[in-house]
Amino acid sequence: MVEMITYRVVAERDGKWWGLEVPEIPGTFSQARRLDQVEETIRDAISLMLEVAKDSFDLEIDVQLPQDELAQLRAFKTAQEKAVKAQAESSERARLLVAQLEADGLTMRDIGQVLGVSHQRVSQLAA
Repeated sequence: MVEMITYRVVAERDGKWWGLEVPEIPGTFSQARRLDQVEETIRDAISLMLEVAKDSFDLEIDVQLPQDELAQLRAFKTAQEKAVKAQAESSERARLLVAQLEADGLTMRDIGQVLGVSHQRVSQLAA
């Protein structure tokens, strides 16, 4: 099996455009209005420069942000990861509590009232 080459694409904001460069391929430069357009745009440029098929390589998009925004992004991602972990822990605790309350003979509606959720949600947690 042939291993595909992965090109690193540096995307840096310049006014209303994203400037796109591929350091491994000197002279490869393009622009995109939005980040969701970067992959298609740079694939076209690389394919033209190297005279290869657009699907013959992989891309790694490296979005460059100013330092203060980069720090805020890292803080956001850390907070988001903590929130996902907290949600998973909360759901697990809810499942355990539902099982205990159900074993004690409470109805789904009563458990919903205790937890402050709908009886349908209690049924989901009990499943």
